[in-house]
Amino acid sequence: MNCIYVCGDNLKEYEKCFLTESSTRYKDKAIEEIEYLLAVERMQKDKNKDSVAQAKTKLIAEIEDIVKQADEDYKRETSTAESNRQRVKNIRGNRKIEKTARRAEEAQYKEQVIPDYQDNSFIEALPNLLSPHKVVEKLAFYPQYHQNERKLDSHYRIYMVDRLFQVFQPLPMNIELERKISRTMRQGYVFRNPFESKLAQGFCRDYYGMNPVNSKDDDVFYPSSFGFTLIGISGLGKTSSLKRILNMYPQVIVHSEYRGIPFSAYQVVWVKLECPHDGSIKGLLYEFFSEINRLLGTNYYQKMIRTRATADAMMTVMNQVVRNCSLGILIIDEIQHLSMAKSGGSEKMLNFFVNLVNNVGVPVILEGTPKAVKVLQGDFRQAQEGQVLVVIWYLTGFKKMRCGIY
Repeated sequence: MNCIYVCGDNLKEYEKCFLTESSTRYKDKAIEEIEYLLAVERMQKDKNKDSVAQAKTKLIAEIEDIVKQADEDYKRETSTAESNRQRVKNIRGNRKIEKTARRAEEAQYKEQVIPDYQDNSFIEALPNLLSPHKVVEKLAFYPQYHQNERKLDSHYRIYMVDRLFQVFQPLPMNIELERKISRTMRQGYVFRNPFESKLAQGFCRDYYGMNPVNSKDDDVFYPSSFGFTLIGISGLGKTSSLKRILNMYPQVIVHSEYRGIPFSAYQVVWVKLECPHDGSIKGLLYEFFSEINRLLGTNYYQKMIRTRATADAMMTVMNQVVRNCSLGILIIDEIQHLSMAKSGGSEKMLNFFVNLVNNVGVPVILEGTPKAVKVLQGDFRQAQEGQVLVVIWYLTGFKKMRCGIY
């Protein structure tokens, strides 16, 4: 069927009508075929309507689920809502944890060749012992240099000269200092094996007040740890050498399991403090607690401030904290400031360092200028025992002597 005839108004004439462009699909088809096609189109249209209705129903159900979940979350948050102060406190706590995680390294235990260092998790977690050549490679630092920089204008090149201050060329005395620090640190851990009873005995003595500061008890074990004093004029590189050597060690090591045994502990490998300008022992103790807070995210410093603890009480707490964090070595810089301490203050501080070495087992390294020699000669009780080695740092190397024998 391509055209139809429509009767006119006078019923005598007929008008011939042709298919429109949109109806060309009916061309050359009989009326029965056209009716069939129309029926199919109606069925398809009804089917599409059903699909659209189902999709709308599904969308509405999903929206209702989202709204319901949002209501539940809101109710949960409302029921556990905290004050703004508490929220800020949590944020600060999380930041402390994140900072601690960034500074800390997971313990990786290494086989030890030296029998004294075997089966000790604190020593096995330290970096491997290095040969002198490896030490030089670790310590040396040379700034980057590009040949084309020589072609730059002079007002640029003058700033590049400052790179020379970054150069660090290890000398024999730097290698010897690295060995002393490595030996001192490991020797301090020998008698502080966490899997032996002696360390637990020390915790008990500190907790129950059986081992007050500056006391001496025959039942207390005397560890094999030792320290030394580094003396040298300003500008020789004592501080920079110590800094580069200490940076070879992770400052915090996290233990979780040792040889299949659950072992959860933080190990603070080293802490470096600066003696207060007035030689105040209380100022040094505050600095220690502040540094421990920075490393481990604790609140010892705030507790000391809040309780207004005396110096003697703070020293006792420091003993316990040193054991808790398994401190490997304590470095006190600018020890010559002890000469500015009040009468008896320098002797009290130095005796406290002796207590850390003898009763807690933490090696102490003192660093300062030749002004500190007078303080050490007159006040250091350990000089009488001959246990602390004084190292005088000259341009040509080290000169070793026992404290009090010059």
